[in-house]
Amino acid sequence: MKKVFYLFASLILLSLPAKAALISLIPSDSDVFTGEYFDVAVQITDLQPGEVVTLFDISVVFDPAAIMLTGGIFGSGLGGVSDSSQDNTGNNFYEFSFLDDVSLTQLQSSPFTLFTLNFQALVPSSATVIGIEINPVGLLNYAQEDIAAEIAVATISIEQRAQTVSAPSSMPLLLLALSGLLGRRRTRSRR
Repeated sequence: MKKVFYLFASLILLSLPAKAALISLIPSDSDVFTGEYFDVAVQITDLQPGEVVTLFDISVVFDPAAIMLTGGIFGSGLGGVSDSSQDNTGNNFYEFSFLDDVSLTQLQSSPFTLFTLNFQALVPSSATVIGIEINPVGLLNYAQEDIAAEIAVATISIEQRAQTVSAPSSMPLLLLALSGLLGRRRTRSRR
């Protein structure tokens, strides 16, 4: 009977879902006007205790007709070698670290930023989605094992900036009207 109990207990414990890290896109502003710049931070949270990221390879996907990538900076969570590549619909960001687990644990407080991107809004759009894809290398820990991760996307609303038309000052209009009235009065009195 004990064997059956231990068998079921071990099956239940092994079948519990593993908690996955969460990769989120955090925009500096979700409502922007055309021509404005905004930042999107790619953050990771919910790492397991003692788990560190030593390498990541992530693609950022967006609509190039609505927004334009103007720059990006890597976070300090890995303290390692970083690079990026760009094509017409997105960017591929990757970074790896030669630091040991102890040093990485100190750098990677939850949440920590993998990288931050800067975009410019080009045309009005009600829901421009910025997403990420984890490439085959993905997220690895110090033992080069995959780290399970879920992904959350960001949605940006781009509005057309209202055109401002300068209104004429009221004082010159008043003076023009008074001079017109005075001129008309003088021409009537001469007749």
